[in-house]
Order: sequence, then C-alpha cells, then structure tokens
Amino acid sequence: MPLTLKKIDKRIGLAYNWLEAQTNKTNNFTEYLYYPDTNRFSAEINYVRIIATTWKQAEIAAYLDKKNFKQGPSLLSYLNQFLVAENDSAYYRIDDRAKAAYNAFAILLLLELDRDKEQEDLLNNLANGLLSLVKPDGSISGDFLKPALGGKNFFPFEAALAMLKYFSQSNNPLFWQAALNIFRYYRLTWPENQNTPMIPWLTHSFCEYTKTKHDPELSEFIFTLNDWYIKQKKYTLKKIPRSSLASFAESMLAAAQLAELYNQTERRERYLHYGNKALRKILKLQCLRDKSELFSSPGLALGGFCHLPNDNQQRCDYTQHALGALHLAAQIAKENNK
Repeated sequence: MPLTLKKIDKRIGLAYNWLEAQTNKTNNFTEYLYYPDTNRFSAEINYVRIIATTWKQAEIAAYLDKKNFKQGPSLLSYLNQFLVAENDSAYYRIDDRAKAAYNAFAILLLLELDRDKEQEDLLNNLANGLLSLVKPDGSISGDFLKPALGGKNFFPFEAALAMLKYFSQSNNPLFWQAALNIFRYYRLTWPENQNTPMIPWLTHSFCEYTKTKHDPELSEFIFTLNDWYIKQKKYTLKKIPRSSLASFAESMLAAAQLAELYNQTERRERYLHYGNKALRKILKLQCLRDKSELFSSPGLALGGFCHLPNDNQQRCDYTQHALGALHLAAQIAKENNK
C-alpha cells in the first residue's frame, strides 16, 4: 500500500503527541529515554539529543498548526543556567563541555519560535559563537573549550545547517560563506574519512544551501555520497527494522528533493525507492494502540518509536529522526499531489 499524505500525517500526529506526553512535568521539556516495559524514565540526560528533538518538535508543531508549543521556550529558559556570554558571542557549558552542537540546535530551535528581544539577542550571540568555531579552511572545532577537538562525522553539518538557516534570516554573508567552506573542506577530506553518520546532515544542510545557489559540482558530491550510502545500507534494509534507518530515510528523501532540483530523474526515483523502503521499515517500530495497551502506561508509549522490534526503549531522538523522515515524505507527497 502506498504511503498517502493522510497516512503520513496520521503517523506524524501520533509521534508529536508522544513527545507531548514525554514532557517532564518539573522542567517542562522532553524526557531523554523512556522504558515502556517497566514504565520508567532514564536518569540520563543527553542535551544534544534533547535540544535537537525539541527543534524538530517545534518544526512539526508549525506543520500541524499547533498554537501552544511550550517545550521550546521552557528548554531555553532551563539552559540559561549553562550560558556563557562573551561580548556578542555565547555558548553553553555543560559538565565541562561546550559542544558546537549545543549552539547549532539551539539556533535551529530559536529560529522556529516567535522570539522576544531577549531571545533574539540569544539567537544572534549563539550564531556568532558558532561562527567563531569555523576555521578559514572550513574545518570546525567541536568544542569551545577544546579548540583542537575536531570532528568529521555529523556535527560540522549540523553547524552548517544552523548557519544557513540563520543566514536566511540575517542575510549576513559570513554565515553563508562559512557553510560553503565547511562543504568544501569535508569534500576534500571524504576519501580519508568515509562514514555514514555525516551523510544525512550533509544532505539536509546542502538542500538549505541550494535555496540560495545552485552548485552542480557540490551537488554531484552529495549525490555520490548518497549513492555510496545506499550500498552501505542495502543489507540492513533486508534485516529487521531498526531505529537507525530513520536517518537513512531522511537522507534519501532529502536527496530525492535535491535530485529533482538538479533534474536528476533516475537518481530521484532511486532515492525515493530506498527512502520509502526505509520509512516503511521504521514505521513498524512506532508504538500503535494495540502494542501500547500491553504496557502499564499506554499513554506514555503510544506514538513513540522503539529501538528494535524486540527492544521497546523509546529514546527521544528515535522519534526525532522518524519525524524528520515523515515530514520530508509529507512534503514530497504534497508536491506530487499538485
């Protein structure tokens, strides 16, 4: 059966409601990890994943036309205790780490909100802080406190995405140029650092870049990486569903949108095929009503995405990435219905 827009939206709504149900009643933002089998939340907190999930939740709140999204402002208020401001720059220092990803996802979250003056200043300062981590050659430090700490996986492209979306509002060319330098640097280093985690974020951020400029040379690099990604995941797609396929689905569906912009019809169809195949796999991991009724607190499990068919743990980023793929599928379905 095809994934119609109606079916996609239904699953998006279920996942969004799960995030609402997962809101911690004390601090009013999303829990990190829930175990439905024992009806308990983990004491662990992963701030990168929580901020990223809250950004995606804000995006979906806008898509679903939800008017009372409180988790974003609540999380940002909570994070103020970790904020380090230096002139017109800022970053978060949490447990002796000041990760670039904290800035990147907080920027993306803020861009989704109706901001007051204080939040606007915070946005600008976090953006300036993130920009300061990008070196002239396009390499980027992963931590404000440890400048030598580099990274060649996903966080450079989380940063690129944040800077490009910030550029779309500020029109400051420094952010656009920094993102372009990041793309160029990691294209050069790819042969020595072939890895799958970077590809979904790279593809997503390059789609944002393409809104301002078509770049056939860089686009071919993105397509080559996604072609390689398919080869790496073909075997996984034949096995049982697993949460990690959500990121693969995100990359494929974003690459399909990119291929359409560059008139790459054959590639677009291939990316859609594998993106939809992965999406169908991960939808089997979403906890629907029949499964949720097996747990002592069905309302806390309903709509969330589990790790594996036989592992019911629900981590916030499993649902974040599943929502990312579903949102892209909805955009493509709407375009196809025009």
